[in-house]
Amino acid sequence: MTKNKKLLFFTLLLAIACILFFRFTAKETYSDFNRTAKDNPARSTTVMSGETYPVDNVRFKPGYYDLTVTSGQITIQSVRLEKGDHFVGVSFYGGNKVNVSGKGTASLAPAQFKKLPLVNHRYLIRHQSGYYQAGKEIEAGNYQLKVTNKKGTPFYLFVQVTDPKSANGGRSFDLSHKKSTASFALKKGQILELLNWSKESTDLTLSLTLQHD
Repeated sequence: MTKNKKLLFFTLLLAIACILFFRFTAKETYSDFNRTAKDNPARSTTVMSGETYPVDNVRFKPGYYDLTVTSGQITIQSVRLEKGDHFVGVSFYGGNKVNVSGKGTASLAPAQFKKLPLVNHRYLIRHQSGYYQAGKEIEAGNYQLKVTNKKGTPFYLFVQVTDPKSANGGRSFDLSHKKSTASFALKKGQILELLNWSKESTDLTLSLTLQHD
């Protein structure tokens, strides 16, 4: 085999290797710009407290997840969850680790990005933390958020509005038993984060009212 033929041969091998690599890995990648159930590489799994799970693309795939606590109480990404609570639209990136504390178990399924029901210009969210995109899961617009806790215990809700297309951190604020209301604007495409970072057991109701001019 001549030198030129050898070079051509190895070039073709490299090209084939690249094609195969992208073919088998493309479905395992994702970004905030492509946040859809169809393109989500996540796969159903379970987690339990006291364990750390590497997002290794084998047992734990990267992607967007809807999480449901099936027993006890756990904390994941600083979010406190009890049996029956949900954590929707949460993302786990490849190469990272997922730490689960508390005393309980949870099931994870690929996120469905379901649209929240709007009744009389208001969303009522109970037993759920999550990430919601304006124009998809909720409407864009001006909002007033009010938090109540049926248990009367101290609570801490982290709220943040981010734009997936911007490098800026976005606007964030905290709500608690000391200050339980806030107003903010949400533009189409932006992500609203509502995360229960309470240290104690709570029974929160988030009343998210769409304001009209």
